[in-house]
Amino acid sequence: MIGPIQAVTSAMSKPFTWSGRATRAEYWWFQLFYWIAYVGLFLGLLLPEVRKILAVLDAPDQEVIGPIRDSFSSGNVWLFNIAVIWLIFANWAVLVRRLHDVGLSGWFQLIPLVPILGSIVLLVALCWPSNAGRNPFGPGPGMSDEDARTELARSAWTAVPEVGTSRPRVTAEDLRAMRHARMPASSRAPAIG
Repeated sequence: MIGPIQAVTSAMSKPFTWSGRATRAEYWWFQLFYWIAYVGLFLGLLLPEVRKILAVLDAPDQEVIGPIRDSFSSGNVWLFNIAVIWLIFANWAVLVRRLHDVGLSGWFQLIPLVPILGSIVLLVALCWPSNAGRNPFGPGPGMSDEDARTELARSAWTAVPEVGTSRPRVTAEDLRAMRHARMPASSRAPAIG
C-alpha cells in the first residue's frame, strides 16, 4: 500500500502524465494533500493581499486603483496562481490515472456533466478497488514488468485450445500485446499514430 508522502510525490512529479495507473490510496492521499495545500496557499499568500484591498476600500478619500493594482501584481498573487495551476494539473492527471486503474477511460471524468447522478457514479468509480493484473492501461499496482510479462504469457497459454475444440479468437491487438511483453524495454520503439 502506498503511503501519503509517496502518493503526493508521485502525483506532483507527474502533472502531465495521463497514461498509466494510480491506486486508490495514491488518489485519496493526493486529494487530502490537494485540499490542504489549496487552503494553505490561499490563507498564506492570497488572504494578506485581500486584506490590503479591503483596507483600502474601507478608508475614505483615498486612491483605490493604485493599491489594488499593486496588490494584484505582487509576488504573492503570482506565486499563488502558479502553485494552484500546478496542483490542478497534478489533480487532473491523477484522476485520469485512477480511472485507468479501475479499467475506465480518462474521458469518464466527464460523467459529472450528467446532473446529480453523474457525480455519484464518478465517486463510486473512484472508490472501486484496483483491477488485479494487467488491464488496457498497463500493469497492475505493484506489478513489475516481469510479472506483467509472466501474466500475459500465462493468459496466452490458456488461450491455446485443446485438441478437437474450437479455436479462440485472437485479435491483432492481442498479438501486439504479446509481442510487446516479450521485448526488452530498451528495444521498444515509440508507437506512431
